[in-house]
Amino acid sequence: MALTEQDVANAYSDTAAKTVSSGPMLIVRLYDRLAHDVELARRYIETGDFENADSCLQHAQKIVIVLRTGLRPAGFHGGDDLRRLYNTLIDLLVKANLFKDPTVIGQCQGIIAPLHAAWMEAVAIELEKGEDGGATAGVA
Repeated sequence: MALTEQDVANAYSDTAAKTVSSGPMLIVRLYDRLAHDVELARRYIETGDFENADSCLQHAQKIVIVLRTGLRPAGFHGGDDLRRLYNTLIDLLVKANLFKDPTVIGQCQGIIAPLHAAWMEAVAIELEKGEDGGATAGVA
């Protein structure tokens, strides 16, 4: 039986909630892959390899859906804004894929980069403190 995107998102949410110490690191890894997929898609579009660009952009959309599904906006200030930002990012990824537009991919990268950096910094701070990875109240 094949897993649906919702099954994967639910499994991620459950795992993140149960494994507080690895939850933030999982988010960093998701952002690592998201940034990688979007950069690869940009390169594929520039070389005219639209099939691989499509695959990367669809995978990037799935990652953002997982991040959005795992989000607990009531758990932190700005949670609703982050949910809206994830919705915007999904819309831009779809647009980039439909039109194979590197400019739109650049807009996606402009959203992803600071979020990725913020999560890496937060995890580094928690590891430096010697804590177990920090709370995941807001998760993604």
